[in-house]
Amino acid sequence: MGSQYQIFAQTSIGMILMMLLYMLFRSLLYKDKAYFFYAIYLFCFLLFFVISKLGWSETDLAGMLRVNYLRIAFQIGAYVFYFYFIILFLNLKELAPKVYRVFKLAIPVVILYVSWVLANFFIKTPLNIIFTTFLIIRLFLIGVSVFAIVKTAKLNNPLANFFVYGNSVFLFFMLVALYFSIFPAYSSNLSVDEVLFYFVPLTYAYIAVILESLFFALGLSYKAHSTEIEKRKLQETFTSQLEKEVKDRTEEIIELKEKQFEYETLQAVTIERNRIARDMHDDVSSGLSAINLLANYIQTAPLSKNIETEVKHIAQSSSDINQRIREIIWSVNSESDNLLGLVSFMRRYAAEFGDIHHLDCIVHATQPLPDWHLSGDVRRNLFLCVKESLNNAAKYAQTERIDILVETNANELKIRIKDNGQGFDYEKAIQKGGNGLKNIHNRMQQLVGTATFFTEGQAEVVLDLKINQ
Repeated sequence: MGSQYQIFAQTSIGMILMMLLYMLFRSLLYKDKAYFFYAIYLFCFLLFFVISKLGWSETDLAGMLRVNYLRIAFQIGAYVFYFYFIILFLNLKELAPKVYRVFKLAIPVVILYVSWVLANFFIKTPLNIIFTTFLIIRLFLIGVSVFAIVKTAKLNNPLANFFVYGNSVFLFFMLVALYFSIFPAYSSNLSVDEVLFYFVPLTYAYIAVILESLFFALGLSYKAHSTEIEKRKLQETFTSQLEKEVKDRTEEIIELKEKQFEYETLQAVTIERNRIARDMHDDVSSGLSAINLLANYIQTAPLSKNIETEVKHIAQSSSDINQRIREIIWSVNSESDNLLGLVSFMRRYAAEFGDIHHLDCIVHATQPLPDWHLSGDVRRNLFLCVKESLNNAAKYAQTERIDILVETNANELKIRIKDNGQGFDYEKAIQKGGNGLKNIHNRMQQLVGTATFFTEGQAEVVLDLKINQ
């Protein structure tokens, strides 16, 4: 054969090989069967072209027949993978059900025909029958292609248009190849290379496969691009929906938190009101009732030396009531919701307590005091623990001095109440009732703190509490 035709044939085979490798690589990269089937389709045609280029001696008739069987098998068998490729490429089952059914029908027909051709390696079938059936199967495949082109062209689908254009070009050049294979042509005015190029059917088969593969390469790129755009849109839609759901959920949570805060605030206010009412009833109301009884007794009783004692009782009760009222007001005053407010109130109380019981009662605090927020409940319970400790020391310790030390370290508050008295037996005090000690312990437990009692020798009560700011 002429050198120019050899260059054309080798270039065409090289282009088909590159396209085959490209499709194979894409199939591995994207794990897409469509690319894989098209790679096998190109591989079949590549083998068809390579075998067609092999030279055979005219005397080796058996070898030539086997080569022709292989050429027919690869050329026709390629359509099986082509049909599978188109089915996946266009999603024919949903896009064009009629074309899908025709392709599914054509696939077993092609497989049976190729199997029969390859069986001729072992059986003897007249050549005229083989080539007649070859012509029939090619016309059948042309009919299937024309039907598919017409049906998909009506869809007006951008992706389907690549199939229409590619298959139309392929079909046109294959018909030219078929024409020259049935009606050989020759012109004495042309050179050998020109004759080989213009009148050899294989030339148009090369052109058909190359142009078709280019159209489908464009189609696959368009499909990948469309898929990427669709994924991006889906991602944007998903992100938008997710943001909306997050926004709605956040608004719901905020609304629930606000309702919860309102409920908890209402509950706290209710609890505080009930506590104030209870304290007023237990301390103030009962104290006032006692004063009223004593006053009525003095008013109705004859003058005696007991009048002075009763008057002292009234004075003491009124002083206690005044102190309790001050404690209640202080515990609910938000301006005192800090450590400084607690220490200041303890100093005033300790000074009055020392005057009444004729002993030194002094509050010592580390300076400067941290700006810790202490709720009314925390301040009240800590103060009542200190107050109970002072009462116990004044009654039982026979002490002349009580020191209250307020210490802070990191987020820890420690209050020590120390006396210089004789101490007491903690176990006996508990067995005899020890309500004051139990109250101190219970109040510190309520604050998630601890109360420790040192009773040997000079007694000491240590109140320890973690402050969360």
